Amino acid sequence: MGKINSRIISLVMVLVITGSLCFVLAGCRKPVPRPAIEDLQSREGLMLVINGTIEGPINYDDDDRVSGFKYSVYWNGTIERTRIRLTSGESDAGSAVLSSSDYMSLYSFCEDAYINDTYDGYQENDIMDGTTYGFTYYPADRDSGVHFYGGYCVHNGALSGAVSMVSSYFKYSVWATPTPVPSASDLQGRSGHMLCVSTSDTVDIRPGKDGYCSVSYYIRWDGEISRYITLGDENGETEYATLSEDDYMKIYSFAQDAYENNTYAYLTTDKDGTVWCNFSYLPPEDEEFTIFSGYLPADNVFCPITDLLESYFE
Repeated sequence: MGKINSRIISLVMVLVITGSLCFVLAGCRKPVPRPAIEDLQSREGLMLVINGTIEGPINYDDDDRVSGFKYSVYWNGTIERTRIRLTSGESDAGSAVLSSSDYMSLYSFCEDAYINDTYDGYQENDIMDGTTYGFTYYPADRDSGVHFYGGYCVHNGALSGAVSMVSSYFKYSVWATPTPVPSASDLQGRSGHMLCVSTSDTVDIRPGKDGYCSVSYYIRWDGEISRYITLGDENGETEYATLSEDDYMKIYSFAQDAYENNTYAYLTTDKDGTVWCNFSYLPPEDEEFTIFSGYLPADNVFCPITDLLESYFE
């Protein structure tokens, strides 16, 4: 009887210890509080600041080049973007209002990083060029901000997703263009090409290979758009159309923003991708600028542009 009792006691102790261990492990990661959005937006001041520093490629001949930018997200839902030049410093670069879903996603991302030290010790050391980011959160229970990550964030979906989210509110803004913003008629007085876009949906991007398919769009400053398709070693005919004034300005704003602010410097080519593309902008006062070239990342941020261009030939 004594041996049976001992075994029972031992079994109970094992169950208690195991249960306690499971409870401790489960409790290691704190759940993110989910207040009502109205309560969060009633708070004052900053929620989050994301600073971006352009590490390369860099035009060292430009003494007042854009060296970085800053996104300031306020508890009331407003988001502001600031452009930072090397010698002239910061300048206002526009504002927007977060959607409710984006607001709550950004809050959850910040609060999780704060209460769980999610990015403590996280680093990405295998990247040379692009943009590094610093994240500072301003929680309700602190009088000052908490810096929870600094560095590249190419390989982390949550970090890069936060950057993509805030930058998406400024993709088609015209604040990056010279002041005053040129009118469509002024821009269309320029000669030559504005933007060249090439896409290839194939593993082998070499022309002439079986299965090779590429589509090239050429947008001229005068508003003409042409499309050229290649299938294997067969060249198609060039088709032409004319952009509407609204679409013309959207494309110009996209290209000029990428040129002045290196908007898509955070993107890296997808090593396992099958959709290759090249976006090149040709500003009249400078050499050709490559917005992006390589296999597209999983989150194809260029779809709105390619869809817009293709719509003229459907």
